[in-house]
Amino acid sequence: MAERLQANLTGSSPIRILVTGFGSFPGVPQNPTARLVAALARQRARFVRLGVDLHLCVLPVTYFGAPETMEALISSLRPHAVLHFGYAVRRRAVCVETRALNHASVLRADANGSSPSRASIDEAPFVAVSALPYRRIAVSFRRAGLKSAVSIDAGDYVCNHIFLRSLMAMKTGAAGFVHIPPVRRAGQQRSALPSHRPDFETVGRAAFFAILETARSLRAAHARPPGLDPRAQGA
Repeated sequence: MAERLQANLTGSSPIRILVTGFGSFPGVPQNPTARLVAALARQRARFVRLGVDLHLCVLPVTYFGAPETMEALISSLRPHAVLHFGYAVRRRAVCVETRALNHASVLRADANGSSPSRASIDEAPFVAVSALPYRRIAVSFRRAGLKSAVSIDAGDYVCNHIFLRSLMAMKTGAAGFVHIPPVRRAGQQRSALPSHRPDFETVGRAAFFAILETARSLRAAHARPPGLDPRAQGA
């Protein structure tokens, strides 16, 4: 994994990270990950001081168009890592995805009302595995006070589609995906909602540290002597 993450870095160069959220889709008129991207944008100066060159984008929830937009961003920005934040209505914890599978639901329409014509995604491999430190990213969410878990199933909707295409575009495997569960809206009382539903401010704070963990691990992978298995480091 370390060899895959060793990007073209120097000790003092900023780590360039592309972070995306998503727009609305059927049943979700307001996607909290779009709001999360806006919140992270207000932290750009702080990221710069911490050695992170942060680039942000809200992708449409579409099978056709969103992957091409994301791939164009990767081609132009040449990020050291890509981290997607998606919204999952049925999740009860923040889920850090470890892999994307080459399958899609032909029954679920995207934000444009379109659905895939087949259950496979292009000429992609059957499975693509993230090289990002997903366990450490999950820990960063727990330290912020959120319930988090490592997941091996990114679903069969646009999230999985984008994740797979990102892993294909990032030759190092430095792409990750985090599913956010439903969050409390401003003014909603905790007692009136399921106990697992976090507040947005905590999610934003946790996302900040997850990005820093990603950057730290990239720099550590660059500095690590060849042949050292990062799994021994808990990556």
